[in-house]
Amino acid sequence: MEPEGVKRIFLRSESDRCLQYTGYIVNGDSKSYSHIFKVDPYNGKSIKKYACVGYVHKRLGTALRKLKEPIWKKELVTQ
Repeated sequence: MEPEGVKRIFLRSESDRCLQYTGYIVNGDSKSYSHIFKVDPYNGKSIKKYACVGYVHKRLGTALRKLKEPIWKKELVTQ
C-alpha cells in the first residue's frame, strides 16, 4: 500500500471509527511501515509490524529450493 494512503487511514481512525490500530500487516514493502513510524499517529503508542504469512512462505520456500538444488547444477548454469 502506498505510504500516503496508509498515513491517511491511521490518522483518521480515531476521528472516524474511535479506534487505534495496534498492528500493521506488511508484505515486504517497508516504506509504508517506516512512514507510519515517522508520522507517529497515536503520539508515542507503538504499532506492531506483522509479516504476511504468504509473503514469508514465498521467501522461505524460494530459499529452501535454492539450498536443495545440487551444486553441479549451479555450476553448469553459471558457466
